[in-house]
Amino acid sequence: MNYIMYYSILDAARMNFSIVKAKELNKNFISLYKGRSEEKLEDVAPFMFGLETSSKFIDWYLNEGWGDA
Repeated sequence: MNYIMYYSILDAARMNFSIVKAKELNKNFISLYKGRSEEKLEDVAPFMFGLETSSKFIDWYLNEGWGDA
């Protein structure tokens, strides 16, 4: 059986405080910064979110963030 996982990368530096909402809606994320950078730059770091096909996170992202470069 083939299993495909989808991901989205969100940049906290471009999202302002919306990244907090993204993290609340989807606990399946990791920072792409590691070590001291991860600690010091959390507010502006890029994050990778695992996506499920149907979730509040997807609904929020499509309504609030899609196309907002």
